[in-house]
Amino acid sequence: MIDMPEISYFEEQANEYKAPVTEGILSANSNSLYVNDISSNDVVMTLIPNPTDDKAKKIALRTSTDTTVTFDAAGYQVKTSNVAVDVGSSAAQKNTQSASINRNKKQNAPSENPVYISDLRKNGEPSTPLKPNIPKGIQHYFDVRYLGAMRVIAQGDSNSNWAGGRLAYNPTNNSLFMVGHNHHDAIAEFKVPDKLSLATNILDIPKAEVLQNYVTILDKKQEGAETDTINGMLYADNKLLVSSEIYYDAPGENKDNLQIFDNAHDLANSQYRGFFQLQGKALAAGYMGQIPERFQQKFGTTHFTGWSSVNAITSRSSQGPSLFGFDLQNVINADLKKNRMIRTTPNMYYELSSGKELVEGGAKEDIIISPLWGPLSSAVYGFFVPNSDFFMVVGSHAGLHSSIGYKIVQNDGNLCGGYCPYDVEDQYNYFWLYRVSDILKSRRPWKVKPLGFGKWRHPFDKEGEYPVVGAAFDDNNNRLFIALEFAAKNGELDFSPLVIAYEITSR
Repeated sequence: MIDMPEISYFEEQANEYKAPVTEGILSANSNSLYVNDISSNDVVMTLIPNPTDDKAKKIALRTSTDTTVTFDAAGYQVKTSNVAVDVGSSAAQKNTQSASINRNKKQNAPSENPVYISDLRKNGEPSTPLKPNIPKGIQHYFDVRYLGAMRVIAQGDSNSNWAGGRLAYNPTNNSLFMVGHNHHDAIAEFKVPDKLSLATNILDIPKAEVLQNYVTILDKKQEGAETDTINGMLYADNKLLVSSEIYYDAPGENKDNLQIFDNAHDLANSQYRGFFQLQGKALAAGYMGQIPERFQQKFGTTHFTGWSSVNAITSRSSQGPSLFGFDLQNVINADLKKNRMIRTTPNMYYELSSGKELVEGGAKEDIIISPLWGPLSSAVYGFFVPNSDFFMVVGSHAGLHSSIGYKIVQNDGNLCGGYCPYDVEDQYNYFWLYRVSDILKSRRPWKVKPLGFGKWRHPFDKEGEYPVVGAAFDDNNNRLFIALEFAAKNGELDFSPLVIAYEITSR
């Protein structure tokens, strides 16, 4: 196995950039990235565009507190702007083309779009029900309160063991729809208790009331392909919309991805229609939600859908979170016999194509993995934060500290069947923050960049071992529900997920 701890791009020149940063911020505007020491408000390092310098695309910064920030600057070149930066005279001379030193000049870095270094640390504070670790990049904009957890156990045509875990919120019943066992393609409904549990022991967390046992879904269609993986759901007008795809669609040609169940309160006996075809195929057919009314006219649609490279054959998927608009009424009124196509408007997506990825080459293993996106990144759910200019996405990421390889042997002796990090613990739950105004003003859907991102350590996620596999947002009460895979595991035969919840309020 290759030992790759805390890699710096300039390591080959024995160069390491150090700065006395007690708490740092990465900030970005349209032209530059900054590393900023918030204790003194001094700029530690500025990264300026230089698209011709390919070597400068991958940069790692290490502070004297042994905090490492690794990111792909997409053609940015290092330029220091503060006397606090100590690179050493010999290293500076060797890298004069890649790094220029200016010990007298200081700049004022923008602070409205921060990425906190502490949100990217290798070893951060664990998160517990009594002391949740909310990322500072989220706290910068929102008040966040951990509400507790509930266990979700049901039977029927499936069970909660090895559950896919995709969620949808039903405001009529104050309930959650959840996808069951990955091989069964079934959905159950669980009542959200009036008060979620703050217990620290899994077995002390009550099981949620089952409103509907698992009902198989993907077998209920009039025409279309045999999809086998449910990606997302949306409750609207007492109906349940279900998006899906073929897990291993090597040609990437499947268009059949949407079903409509006319009675969401009785899935077993509901009339159903499908498959319809959301435009965008695997780029679009995943999480779904309503666009806030104040943005609907600007987007030109009432609802949204999106997805990312969650399942196999990632070349067909968005290499970063996507956002497509659609009109709910067009779906409700859709007629299989007349036209199966559901028109969508592409607002944000990242094709696996040069110049169109969120991170250029981000789908490949490399010694430096960008904190924006990598080959193991998954954006499983996105939502508009009420009363704000933000679209938030939750999911998972890996490989920032040990890198990623293909079919490698990990540090615990495990032989991977595909991509995996060299360090088995180098995986974490994650968030991405986008400004809605940035999405609206971008003329090219792949040019939109997140202004915030970082690790989100959740209670019970075992430092990322149990990834986020589903989520849903309750717009009326500002509640974000998250399903953590295997987090309610009990013994050798029970691998059920745990649903946790936060209250997120815009400032």
